Amino acid sequence: MGKVIEAKQIVKPKKRRHRLTNTGDEPPHKAPKLLSDQANVKTPHSSYEEDGQEKVILQEEVYAELISPEDVRLKIKTEELYDLFLDDELTNSYFCYFKDIYFHIIDEIALEGLDGITIEAFWKRISVCLQKPFYRNTNIEGLIWQIILDNDSLQFYKLVDPRKELIIFNRYNYVDPEQGNLCDMAPPTPDIYPYSSVTTEDVQGSCSTFDTRVNITEVVKGMNFSDVLQKFGSKLVIVADQALRTSTLFFEMTDPALQLTPQEYGMLERIGRARYHGELTAGISSMSHAINMDNKSLYHYQKRLLSNHLITKQPIYLKSLKDDQNSTGSLLILSRFYCKIKPKQLLVTDKVVHILKNMPNYRCEMKRLSEIFKNNYKVLRKVFKSTEFRRFVRPDTQVPYRALYPEARRDEYMRKSKMNEKTIRVCELIDPYVNVVACWNNLIEDVEDDEEEEDEGNVKKTISRRYIQIFPRDLKQGLTSQVAYRYRQSILLQRLEMI
Repeated sequence: MGKVIEAKQIVKPKKRRHRLTNTGDEPPHKAPKLLSDQANVKTPHSSYEEDGQEKVILQEEVYAELISPEDVRLKIKTEELYDLFLDDELTNSYFCYFKDIYFHIIDEIALEGLDGITIEAFWKRISVCLQKPFYRNTNIEGLIWQIILDNDSLQFYKLVDPRKELIIFNRYNYVDPEQGNLCDMAPPTPDIYPYSSVTTEDVQGSCSTFDTRVNITEVVKGMNFSDVLQKFGSKLVIVADQALRTSTLFFEMTDPALQLTPQEYGMLERIGRARYHGELTAGISSMSHAINMDNKSLYHYQKRLLSNHLITKQPIYLKSLKDDQNSTGSLLILSRFYCKIKPKQLLVTDKVVHILKNMPNYRCEMKRLSEIFKNNYKVLRKVFKSTEFRRFVRPDTQVPYRALYPEARRDEYMRKSKMNEKTIRVCELIDPYVNVVACWNNLIEDVEDDEEEEDEGNVKKTISRRYIQIFPRDLKQGLTSQVAYRYRQSILLQRLEMI
């Protein structure tokens, strides 16, 4: 039998509790963490290592909350830090901004532009921004109204006529079920923000009521929310000043000293007002119709905004409801509202290319593709006809039977006449190393650049008499494009040097 060992209960000694006040007897390193003199001090909370470099991702901020004169509580606020050198996190990420109600209140007012925002439109914008219904009561309305009044960057104006109700048009709710393209349709209600550029010295933007509205900031500052709503209603608009509106539209990687022309700023303001929906460059609801500008001028203005990283551009496909034709355009979105939109043509093309990469000789029988896509085969047939798809895949290619099935028996690959070999309709991949998603945007941009070069090539150019004497045949054919002109100009310089 083994020995019996008496079990003893081990009682851990109680830890000494530190007081919240430092008497000065203890050393500094043993002072309690939550001291009043440490309030509002940010300290590293946790970190991680990447490529041998330590990067802090969280930080703590200790702050004091006054419940009553005799009850003061210290709390810890944890917030995320983002590395400024991580472009993937900072670029086009709305979550890099502070997610609090104070930020959203000021941000939604500033995004509405120089036209300002009514109280009715403000509650709609806040509800959409928070992505859930915003339940209001007297206390919440009073709190938000006090935040607006305390901000010196906001001003209040009274319109001559009350502004119509804001109806947020979401174009992503109107999608063609077969091809997945957006339906080219105009908003059901007229635009309550007609474009009218303001060209004063200190103010930039678009506002059709800039000369008729009256500044009543001093009157509104002394009124509560219910009195203001009852007295002014939809005639009251809240407008952010120029500095706040510019900082809201500019991206953090953009030069803050960048100067924009009135047309460029008006475009940027309209794109920012659209938030996640963005503005189109083609179709009935194109931005060129809204601001009364031709496509060529619009292209040059958006090109400068893109070069300064103020907006993002991605291809979009529209389906006309009148003639049932598809058109290609671009979607312009403010950089911090960017979200990747993959059209159905891109998804189907990428899926087909992925299938062909795993096939022998990068070929697949059309019958087998129909079995893979099943109910979506009609969509696949329409995608086959598109120009973008044919740049990656050769559809409906006729190949001998044994080119796809080399081990087939004679009775399988021969025709009934026993004279000729059968042929199969296959899809063949052009480039087995292609990246469809990476090349898709370049295809659309190349088309737009070609159209722009054609417009520039149609402009008449002056030619010297020496060129006419040496190359009369080239002039008879004509300078059809800018590229041909530059090429012939280089030949001209070479021949002149030889003379």
